[in-house]
Amino acid sequence: MGHRWGIRAKTSIELEEERFKQTEQEINEIFSVSAKVNDP
Repeated sequence: MGHRWGIRAKTSIELEEERFKQTEQEINEIFSVSAKVNDP
């Protein structure tokens, strides 16, 4: 049972990391798009 919780906890942490990376990527894309728009 303890092992199951360990795996579940690890999975949730990995999911959080993936979500963070995805959000970071989206923010970077938004910034790059806005930078292109602001370029004269």
